[in-house]
Amino acid sequence: MNKHTPGPWYIVRGISNSLIETDGLTVAEVLDDVYPDTEQQEANAKLIAAAPDMLAALQTMHDMWHAYIAPEQRDGHAAKAYSEATDAINKALGVFK
Repeated sequence: MNKHTPGPWYIVRGISNSLIETDGLTVAEVLDDVYPDTEQQEANAKLIAAAPDMLAALQTMHDMWHAYIAPEQRDGHAAKAYSEATDAINKALGVFK
């Protein structure tokens, strides 16, 4: 299983790019020339920087749902949300079915 660079990740803004860094290590770069819309670049950088925190929160919610929701209550929208959370966690961790 892949292990990502631990967070927190933060944004370092440049003239034509934004770097996503942690402890001086560049994790990702968002370029203006790929998405010339500066607003979109900023939104992308914020989403990437939040990824470790979002993954941890989703894993906690997923584990709590599994522990506290009785199997007979796991249907409909709740089951769909649980399945989507499982898929997103697996995608982030590089686990494929």
